[in-house]
Amino acid sequence: MMRNAIRACCAALLGLLLAAPAAAQQGGRLNRMIELWEQGKPAFGSFARFRDAAGAQYYAASQQDFVIFDLEHGPADFGELRTFCSSCSTAARC
Repeated sequence: MMRNAIRACCAALLGLLLAAPAAAQQGGRLNRMIELWEQGKPAFGSFARFRDAAGAQYYAASQQDFVIFDLEHGPADFGELRTFCSSCSTAARC
């Protein structure tokens, strides 16, 4: 149960990181996924397969609406998540 909560928080956090700067520039919502859902549109994303700084920048530059950083099914830790989020927040789209 705790792991599901952590996964949901990580997905939401990454969705916010990917959407925040673009939304701020366009005057839209901070979380683009909510905006899409309000319009009845789907949101597309994937699991973070590349979990390093370069991977975060790759996902930030992609057209995905969210990225799920799974801490349950792979060899990841909170330090790795912190690096991923920090790198994503400094990327061009983030």
